[in-house]
Amino acid sequence: WDGLSISVDVPAERLGAALALVAEVASEPTFPDDDVERMRDERMNDLLQAKADPRRRADDAFVNTIYAPGVPYGRPSAGTEDTVPGLDAAAVRALHAKRFDPARMTLIVGGDLSGFDGEGDVWSIAESRFRAWAPNPDAESPSKPSITAARSERIVRFIHRPGSVQTEIRIGHVGIPRLVPDFHATSVMSAILGGLFNSRLNRKLREEKGYTYGAGAGFDMRRGAGPFAMRAAVNTEVTVPAIQDSLAELERMRVAPPTADELALARDYLVGVFPLRFETPPAVVGAIAGLVVQGLPWDELDRYRPAIEAVTDADVQSAASRHIRPDEFAIVLVGDADALLPSLEGAALGPITVEREELPTA
Repeated sequence: WDGLSISVDVPAERLGAALALVAEVASEPTFPDDDVERMRDERMNDLLQAKADPRRRADDAFVNTIYAPGVPYGRPSAGTEDTVPGLDAAAVRALHAKRFDPARMTLIVGGDLSGFDGEGDVWSIAESRFRAWAPNPDAESPSKPSITAARSERIVRFIHRPGSVQTEIRIGHVGIPRLVPDFHATSVMSAILGGLFNSRLNRKLREEKGYTYGAGAGFDMRRGAGPFAMRAAVNTEVTVPAIQDSLAELERMRVAPPTADELALARDYLVGVFPLRFETPPAVVGAIAGLVVQGLPWDELDRYRPAIEAVTDADVQSAASRHIRPDEFAIVLVGDADALLPSLEGAALGPITVEREELPTA
């Protein structure tokens, strides 16, 4: 949704040749008709599979429910049944001409180049490969996506799958962008709520109640406000109590500060796994690319661990009270509506809409 990258992973001695290929791909792609048609058909087949997969159907329905029509985050980044069929090579070429501009791009090279014996330093190689690619004065100016929520009240949307023995549950709303002042407190809060195996949601729904093999929740932070969602799959007969317990835990996160053990465990986990994100050159390059796409300062990664360690219980509760809004929850369910409607209506969770779709055949 927020950026585009071209990447290659090669031995250091092949760097010059690899960058020549990258430059060709970026500046002079041909988009053969047959290749575009093949990729388009593959995506259409993938969309059929997604419709038949309860988990993916729930994810797609959830974002489509919380974002207003036209918001990019409300649809899959690879397109929908409405947008993909009309794509052809001419459309792809036009998009490349409109979006690709070397003046907006950043080249990131990572690896052990201490023994590099190529044709010069990385800078000179890059300049020689990309020198001919002139800035595109007609390219669109970069901008953050315009984010609008579809509604501000709680609703229940049920995608009916007759005979389903499980219900996919999504509960949430439009969340926050990556550039927020309390990012680190929100990260710790999310870990306590639903990011760890012994998070509050997993302890309640899996360990205590036995409703599910796993439950989680968190914020997908992007250039614009990405979704906040709680996710679980439960047996049909426990769907309503699982929703009620989930809502109770989401509300408790807002009003009950974490215990000392919860806080210490979440901080230690986030600090401990942080170095694992940089074990390979592609991972390092990917992390730096994230700084570019999100518009973050270059010292962001250096500041991460001290900032996480400094998060207090008050910071966690403050982040939860600001960023979790129970009155705006969209509760999206994929399962057997006929088996659940009476109990769901009795729970008074909000206005209910039921969608009875014809499932794709094999």
